[in-house]
Amino acid sequence: MLRSRPVAPTSDSKPPPTAAHPRSAWHLLRNSRAMAAAIADVTGAEPETVRKGLWREFLIRGSSVARAGRRLGVRPYLFDDAMIALYSTTDAFLYELAVWNINLLKRSMRSWIVRWITSVLGKEQRVLSWGDGLGFDSLALARAGHQVTCFDLPGSTSTFAQRMLAGAGADVKQIDNPDELPDAAFDAVVCLDVLEHVPDVEAELARIARCLRPGGLLVVHAPFYFIHRVSITHLRKNRRYSGSLALFRKAGFSLVDAQPTWAPMMWRAAGGPRVRRPLLAWLRLAIALPFGLVLAIGRFTALPFEVINLVCRLGQLWYTDDMLGRGRRTSA
Repeated sequence: MLRSRPVAPTSDSKPPPTAAHPRSAWHLLRNSRAMAAAIADVTGAEPETVRKGLWREFLIRGSSVARAGRRLGVRPYLFDDAMIALYSTTDAFLYELAVWNINLLKRSMRSWIVRWITSVLGKEQRVLSWGDGLGFDSLALARAGHQVTCFDLPGSTSTFAQRMLAGAGADVKQIDNPDELPDAAFDAVVCLDVLEHVPDVEAELARIARCLRPGGLLVVHAPFYFIHRVSITHLRKNRRYSGSLALFRKAGFSLVDAQPTWAPMMWRAAGGPRVRRPLLAWLRLAIALPFGLVLAIGRFTALPFEVINLVCRLGQLWYTDDMLGRGRRTSA
């Protein structure tokens, strides 16, 4: 099936009559004007300027963060004061995450995780979304009936998530101080695209393990291998964990299920009752475990993973209001 080709955003048509944070917050992932208005609400920028920034991010993945990093003198793949300033003082991640959240890979991970937790663990689980960014994973989990807590450090993305979730009427508790996270309080922790950014991965896993009840589930996606020009905040020192099961086993986790490409993986904390695995989990694990040898190449070079970057690019979508007619509302 042929796809309509997106065109660069223009200001020649009136924006749809939606608030910056409509109650149906999924509309933000379908309409560039709505998303631009939501980001402008956080940053104070003009919505049309924001929308053009989203378009640049769509054309060149990672360009928003790379541009901000150059202004601050950030050395790619190295965690230092300049990198901290990049996270804490810029709005670049709003653009990167806004486009990433409509990527086919991200959408498929989000849907699979929600279905897995709901069908295997059951409804009304206590779920901690660790480093959720714009909050859309938390929204999906809350919409599925789970008791969700969203943890992220203070910044523009957490402000966006707070306003988006409030506007959507989602019952999600937000915490921005790790010391406020309770011990052994959660049935599941969802940690997507976070660990490759942190300076001490083992300490981060220890903090996550502390939050889980005995036998609780950790859902994780961490592309440690992706030391790439489009991802300057991935830390080079963490590439040694690419394809590593030992990292999680050392933290006390045992592997339960995984997508064949490790996007994502399901790990069970020690103690407590065993998780009832889906029948297909055995087949998925039979494929996923050998795939770790492929990912282990990422400890030495990122060149083979240009293919992964290409797949991500092909799965990158522009907002459907431009794809299917400016201002037109469409279902997700």
